[in-house]
Amino acid sequence: MATGGTKIYTSEDVHDEIKESDLHCVKYCDACKYDGSHEEATGFCVQCAEYLCELCFRGHRKNKTTRKHTLLNQDEMPANKDTFETINKLTKCNVHPHHDYAYECVEHKSFICVVCLSETHRKCDDILDLSACREIDQAHLRMCAEIQEQLEDLTSKTECSAKEIGNKVKKVEGEIMSFGAQLKQNIDVLTDKLMAEIKDVINAEIENNIEARGDCKQIQTNIETGIQLLETIKAYGTKQQIAILARHTKSMHENITNEISKFNVKKQQFTLTFSKDSTLQETKSIGKVQLLALADDDTTCDSDALTNEDFTYTPLIDRCFRQCSMIHNVRSRSDKSVCSVSSIRLLKNGHIVLADCANLKIKLFSNKFDYIDDIQLPKQPIDMCNIDNEIYVCCENMKRIYHIVVKGNKLFLHMRSYVTGKQPICVSEFDSELIVLFGKHKLGEGGNVNIENRNGCSIRSRITYDSSDKDLKGIKDAKKIISLKSTKILLTENDRVTCYEIDQTKCKIVKRRWYYRISYGKNILEGALGLTKDSEGNVYVCGYNSNNVHQVSSHNFCMNQVVVPYIERPVSVCVDEQNDRLLVGCEEDDYVHSYSIM
Repeated sequence: MATGGTKIYTSEDVHDEIKESDLHCVKYCDACKYDGSHEEATGFCVQCAEYLCELCFRGHRKNKTTRKHTLLNQDEMPANKDTFETINKLTKCNVHPHHDYAYECVEHKSFICVVCLSETHRKCDDILDLSACREIDQAHLRMCAEIQEQLEDLTSKTECSAKEIGNKVKKVEGEIMSFGAQLKQNIDVLTDKLMAEIKDVINAEIENNIEARGDCKQIQTNIETGIQLLETIKAYGTKQQIAILARHTKSMHENITNEISKFNVKKQQFTLTFSKDSTLQETKSIGKVQLLALADDDTTCDSDALTNEDFTYTPLIDRCFRQCSMIHNVRSRSDKSVCSVSSIRLLKNGHIVLADCANLKIKLFSNKFDYIDDIQLPKQPIDMCNIDNEIYVCCENMKRIYHIVVKGNKLFLHMRSYVTGKQPICVSEFDSELIVLFGKHKLGEGGNVNIENRNGCSIRSRITYDSSDKDLKGIKDAKKIISLKSTKILLTENDRVTCYEIDQTKCKIVKRRWYYRISYGKNILEGALGLTKDSEGNVYVCGYNSNNVHQVSSHNFCMNQVVVPYIERPVSVCVDEQNDRLLVGCEEDDYVHSYSIM
């Protein structure tokens, strides 16, 4: 290698490194760098993808192994060698990196080198010699040109679309504000109407009171007249007159008594009440904002007005679920065991929280499953739920519920954990509070099941049921619980999912509404676990023993489908509607499986 006239940089030299800005214009010999020297390059080798100084350039021509390489003079040197390095990587054999691809094995649809040919492909019949291949023809160039045109067209449309996004956002925001204002106006009108009804009711009652007061005065006058008659007859009347007046007074007394009784009954029947419209209380949204794709023919840069009639929405129960489109590795460097994802939940900001019972962790990921944070628990987390950014976890063989708070990109274990009297096996949201299922969490184990409605450590109510009722006998096998509405709950009971109605005033399960069970054919449900629901009321349940995931409508359980026909030992499921995907976690599996909702 050339060293004359060149400074040698050693590890002890203060000028050991040369700044990138200094190397930006001047190219240095790649071969000389191995000696720690920096000689200005005067040529380039295409096959080696290296810049060469004058001495190395001449040596390259003389060396037997490199004399046939294509060398470029200083005027022909490329400004960047990345393209040549990429070509080298593409043409080097993966099995034998020191050899270039020389042949193509048609039978195995792969490129091979001379060593591959002699070792593993010697019995293959259809081998093509790459040296006999023609140069790139015009068809390939035209294809590249067409792709470039499409890319330029796409870039133009993207730029145009970016300019229109602001206008479309303002338009939709205006529609939302207008609709919201209209709703407020309608509510104001309805409120005024109710207030007018109150006045009408009260005015009518006031008139009745005025009339009642008049009746009372008349009764008082009659009583005073009767008393005056009695006093006069007693002082001056004959026996005949006294007898007649006594009979008249008795009849008057009965009439007055009846009038007073009627008045009292009428006053007792009067009360003023206001009955709230429950449908308004259950309203959680006034609409839905969606980003929908238009047909190519309709996609222009013009800000044409779009109405709701231009869009169609397919309910989730009518959509199909594509085969596993992606798997996400959820194992962290500190994990000592293969993961077992017992629960998956979504936060409002799109982050994903999962419970890894094998590694005793709660883990936080982005919506692209980039690892963010985790927190260690003393026992295996068997289930969890979240209310906003607060997470509640129940662990195996522990009579308590752990409270974890998400702040930014960190998980914090709350100082308090809520002690329970029995072993909680499932926890779920219930009207912005918690509903907790107590029992035995392993499939096939039945026994005493208890249900509590809790607000942290405070027990709002204990929900009971009649175990002798044959329609409720399956509750003893319950493993998972979620609420549909404030009056309905769902339970997984071994090989079925059951919907029950709750009487909240009595805090009691009063009857079974429906149950879903398939015990024949290919799409059976065995070992029901991993229960969740979507915004439309569809229920998703994992068949741990049947190795599948089912979807069933809570409005009509006859509408159902197997959305994941095969997945090994699924235990948790979550619907990510914002990204149109179904997430499934399995036992002893380092991955979360994602299925596209089409």
